[in-house]
Amino acid sequence: MNKKVLVIIAAIVVVVLIAVGVLVFLPKKASAPSKTTTSTGAVIVATASVNIKDMAFSPATITVKKGTKITWTNQDSVSHTVSPIVGDPGETLANGKTKSLIFAQVGKFPYHCNLHPEMIGYVVVTE
Repeated sequence: MNKKVLVIIAAIVVVVLIAVGVLVFLPKKASAPSKTTTSTGAVIVATASVNIKDMAFSPATITVKKGTKITWTNQDSVSHTVSPIVGDPGETLANGKTKSLIFAQVGKFPYHCNLHPEMIGYVVVTE
């Protein structure tokens, strides 16, 4: 192959990699609000979900309104955790298991899989 063809192929590969990166890492919005009250009196204004698959949280960053209940579902063949960066790692989720949390404070909350620390996600909570 000549040099010009190799440069064109390399440029196409770079563009495809950038496009895939943008689609994977852009924050996703939660579903439309609907109010529900839990047994503890917390008001759930919306629900959202994060999938655990292929050794990653999807979406890696999720933006939700205060009071949103987020449910993580392990769709991977190995077990994972949904753990704060510092603190109790919580329960291990086998394939098909879920964990739900209600976010009542505004802020950015990083989390990771305690078993696979390279797996990192963020919950961004707005008013």
